[in-house]
Amino acid sequence: MAKIISMDGGNYHTLRKNVKKQFVVNRSLTDPAVIERCREDAIRGISNYLIFRATMIAKQQKDDGATAAAAAAAATRNIFDEAKREKKPRQ
Repeated sequence: MAKIISMDGGNYHTLRKNVKKQFVVNRSLTDPAVIERCREDAIRGISNYLIFRATMIAKQQKDDGATAAAAAAAATRNIFDEAKREKKPRQ
């Protein structure tokens, strides 16, 4: 996921280092409520980024002549297609 998110900015290593740092900091959490809050924060961050990225792609495609709705739908499909290609089975 970090590769996909950092594709435009090229900050893959920095992003990966920051995510790893958060996991290390929160490694000792045992309270289910706090763990759930951290999980929700992570999901919200990824969701916000995907919406931002889809909006940017839609604006670019709209400038190229596509309708806004079609551009947003295509952008969302592109993002999820990229994520599927990058997803590797866990070992």
